[in-house]
Amino acid sequence: QRELVIFVRPKLVEAFAEREYGHMTVLDRETGAFLGRCGLTHWEIEGRDELEVGYGLDFSAWGHGYATEAARAVRDYALGELGKTRLISLVAYANERSARVALKLGMSHERDVEWHGKPHRLFALSR
Repeated sequence: QRELVIFVRPKLVEAFAEREYGHMTVLDRETGAFLGRCGLTHWEIEGRDELEVGYGLDFSAWGHGYATEAARAVRDYALGELGKTRLISLVAYANERSARVALKLGMSHERDVEWHGKPHRLFALSR
């Protein structure tokens, strides 16, 4: 299995430094190829502040475990260094691959929500 590199894009460094989180670019360590993005985003959902572990990889990177690997690193950072006690992932109904990643992170389906006008599954992990 190849190793990943996760880094903050230069235009987001200031925002990342202020909040201590954001979205990062995921690269293949061996080739330097762009694989996608992964990170943390704050949302207000149904009146509750939530911190989402979000991930989106290029189609060519699907099926190799990269999303899970990157999302685990982000989850561990949020629970460890940031001291967060609850994380979520919003998953569109048709996206079974993302649902499997959320489950691998230790999340479980908590409820259904409407997000940006479309139904989503909200997966959550509480510590």
